[in-house]
Amino acid sequence: MWAKLWLTLAEKMPENGRLAEYGRGWILEAWDLPQRWDLIYERLDSWDQLPSNVDELVSRIELDLEGREPLGEEWARQWQNLNTASPNKIRWLLKAVAWLRDPQNFECFSWPFVWGAAYRGLGDVDLLYLGREWLGQCPPQRPAWGLVWRALADSAIATKEDREMGLVWLAPSFYRRRTWPNIWTHLWGLCPDRRDELLTHGRKWCSRPGGDEGQVRRIRSLMDGSDVQPA
Repeated sequence: MWAKLWLTLAEKMPENGRLAEYGRGWILEAWDLPQRWDLIYERLDSWDQLPSNVDELVSRIELDLEGREPLGEEWARQWQNLNTASPNKIRWLLKAVAWLRDPQNFECFSWPFVWGAAYRGLGDVDLLYLGREWLGQCPPQRPAWGLVWRALADSAIATKEDREMGLVWLAPSFYRRRTWPNIWTHLWGLCPDRRDELLTHGRKWCSRPGGDEGQVRRIRSLMDGSDVQPA
């Protein structure tokens, strides 16, 4: 919660000296805990306000993770810090692949986030097959399920079944999810033969009170340009 509040304030007060001081203090205190500070690191780096001894801290984390088996949520959180701060990115990306491949880690909250970073960093097609395996074993309610699905659905190895896997998100039980309109828009382009179903759900979603006006306009513009009538 502290990091989230700091990042919100950083959006409103960029390069604020007092805020930078608090951010540096957070990294210095949290570096050896199972906390993610990578987003704060990125913001401080863009402000040229990193702690003076940050390289030493990164080296200590690397040494600590080297001595651990790549297993569990704590390892993944520290890995995400290193993926941002370490100069040895390829080395740690390859270690992330080992963590991702272990089925014991499939239930970890960070799995899709580590997968996304590893796939962006390496572009390895084998990670797409691994992502497909994870999607098949994890319920779509999992955080960032859509992140993995979209990467797979957009890839050269995607099958019709892979693309249509995302249709499960059309259910009203997902309407309140922040990423619902992004999944719907993706499906609109990927599954033209299912647009009657997409129209039905798109209109229901747009008619809900309190929806994001920008997303509502985007979805309505796509629906208005369609000659398909909802079932």
